[in-house]
Amino acid sequence: MKVLGLLFLVAFTCFSTKAEANLENINQCSSHLKDSYGYTLEIFINYGQTRREACSAATYQCESYRRGQRGLHCETSITSPRPVYITKSCRSNLLNAYGRAFVWFEAISSGYNHRQTQREACREAMRHCRSYKRQRGLHRFRCQLDILR
Repeated sequence: MKVLGLLFLVAFTCFSTKAEANLENINQCSSHLKDSYGYTLEIFINYGQTRREACSAATYQCESYRRGQRGLHCETSITSPRPVYITKSCRSNLLNAYGRAFVWFEAISSGYNHRQTQREACREAMRHCRSYKRQRGLHRFRCQLDILR
């Protein structure tokens, strides 16, 4: 029974992480139904994988609601989700001639772009490792990346 519960917990964690990752790629668009004085009567919000998809769906909903009513018009506006500020870390191991870790260096980077932030952290960790290796004269040693999540 414990194994089944643990399996369910792992599956739920994987599913929720995947769902959160998909939320980053969703675009939002809204279409406002306005009267002749410019007052907003109704707001139609839609989501899509692309901005065009989200806006066409929101506009379609607004226009279908507006049909047959005089003096009303739809205004569509794109609303982007707030960018998420993330922190990534990377570790560089200084390996001896036998492949065992002699010492390790960790670097942390923050930013809005996942790939660029990870790259910066790894570049900094490797720079520290190579600098340490050069200063100590450890010629038979090598630096290797170990990406942390």
